[in-house]
Amino acid sequence: MQAIQGELLEISQIGRSYGRVRCLVPRQVEQMKASLTAHGQLTALVVVKRQSGLELIDGFKRHRAAEQMGWATLRVTSMDVDEQGQWAAMLALNRATHSMSVLEEALVLREMMAMGMTQTQIGQMLSRHKSWVSRRIGLIERLHPELVEQIREGILQPGAARRLLPLPAGNQLELATVVIHQNLGSQDTELLVRLWKNADPPVREYLLAHPREALANARTGDPEQPPDPRLTPRDNGCSVICGSCREWRREPCRCCGRVLRRKTCCSWQSTWNRRGRRSPVWWRRLVP
Repeated sequence: MQAIQGELLEISQIGRSYGRVRCLVPRQVEQMKASLTAHGQLTALVVVKRQSGLELIDGFKRHRAAEQMGWATLRVTSMDVDEQGQWAAMLALNRATHSMSVLEEALVLREMMAMGMTQTQIGQMLSRHKSWVSRRIGLIERLHPELVEQIREGILQPGAARRLLPLPAGNQLELATVVIHQNLGSQDTELLVRLWKNADPPVREYLLAHPREALANARTGDPEQPPDPRLTPRDNGCSVICGSCREWRREPCRCCGRVLRRKTCCSWQSTWNRRGRRSPVWWRRLVP
C-alpha cells in the first residue's frame, strides 16, 4: 500500500481546541479504530499553525482513535490559512465525504459569525446561498445549549437531536433524557415527538414513563386519526368516532368491554327514508 505524505508528529503536540465544533459519535470512533488496526493511517491529518502551536482542523476521529489505541505519532500536513479560512477549510475538507452532520456545519457557521462575518459573506466564502447559512444558524439557535454539549460528548445522536427541534427548550431536555436512557433512534424520536405534541398531560406522563410501549402501540393506526399511545392497536381500533362531534369521552367499548377513549355523537343527522320523509338517524362508524 502506498505510504501517505506528511510529517510524522507526536500526538501530544497536536491541539484539538477546534474540536468544539465536531460531534464524535463513539460508534464512529470504534469503526475508525478497526480501520487503523487493519490498514494503518491512510490519510494525513490537516493542521494549521497558530500562536499556541499546531491546531487540528481535519482528522478528529483518526486522532481520537489513535490516542485510545495508544499510538504515539501520526502523520500530519500543514495548511496556511487565516482564522476565517480555517473554518471554511474545515467545511471544504469534509464536503466530499459528507462526514460532517448538519449540526456540526451549524456549529462551524456560528463560529464564523462570532468573528463578525455576516451570513452573506459566509455564503460567498463557501460558495453557498445565504439561505443555506440561515437554515443552519436557525437550527443551532433553536436547540437547547445542554443538548449541544451532549451531542459534542457523544451522549445524544445528532439525528435524534434534530427531531427534538419542534419542541420548546424545556421539553427538549425532558424528552432527550428519555431518548438517551431508552437508546431511541431518529425514527423513534420523531414518532415520540409527534405523539407528545398531540397528547394531553396524562398521555404525556405515560409517554415519559413507558416510551417503548407507547411507540409500539402507536405504530399501527389510522394516520388521519392519531391513536392513543396508551392503548394497543386492537384497543385503538375499537374507538367510535362521529363526524358531527369533536369531544372525546371515555366509555366502555362494545367490542371488548374496556374503558377506551372514544368520540360519541351529540347531535342528530337527518336522512331520507323510503317513504320520502325526513327522519333523524343516529350516525356512528368504527375506526378501521
